[in-house]
Amino acid sequence: MTYKHKSKPGVTCTVIDASDGYVIYQYVHDGLVVTNKAWVDDFLEEWEAV
Repeated sequence: MTYKHKSKPGVTCTVIDASDGYVIYQYVHDGLVVTNKAWVDDFLEEWEAV
């Protein structure tokens, strides 16, 4: 599923896994693919579904 960053226009991410209260997601930053892991609540504070 694709999400967009709430405060950075044009920045989107793709959730690749979600389990045990964590979300693992990827986005492009400065031309590089970044994989990150965050608590679901923290993730949803920064990202919203497209």
